[in-house]
Amino acid sequence: MIDHLKVEECILGAIVYSAASLTNIKTLPAEKGKIVSAVSKHSKDGDCVIVEFDENYIEKIPLAHLINEKNGMIAEALLINQKLTLEKEFEEVEKLLGDKIRMAVQLLEESNKIAKAAKLQLSRLGSLVDPLEDAIREGGWRTSSWNC
Repeated sequence: MIDHLKVEECILGAIVYSAASLTNIKTLPAEKGKIVSAVSKHSKDGDCVIVEFDENYIEKIPLAHLINEKNGMIAEALLINQKLTLEKEFEEVEKLLGDKIRMAVQLLEESNKIAKAAKLQLSRLGSLVDPLEDAIREGGWRTSSWNC
C-alpha cells in the first residue's frame, strides 16, 4: 500500500501523483502535476491543496487522494511492468489463437468448396453443421441469421 501525501510534503512546486490514476493499468499514464497552493482545510475532505496537472487542468484535491513523486514513480513503474507482462502474455496467446483460427478458416473454406461442388450450402446441412455452430456460439459469437 502506498502512503498518501502528508502535510509536510506539500511544498509549492512539488510533483504529486493522483492516487486514483495508480490503481490499475487502465489508468496509465498516471496523472501527475505540481502543487500550486498552500495546504487548506476543507470541512468535508480535510487537508487539501490545489494541483496543476500535466493535462492542463487545476483541481483542489484532498491530500488523501495524492501521492508524493517518489512513491508515485515507483507505483507507476510497477504498473507499467505489469502492463508489459500482460501484453507479452497476450501476444503469446494471440499467436496460438491466430494459428488455430487460420487452420479453422482453411478447413471451413475447404468444406464450403466441397458443399458448393455438390450444390449444397453448409448453412442448410442441419445436424451436420450443428457442432460448428455450437463451437462458434461457445466462442461468444451471436447472430440472428443462424438457421435462416
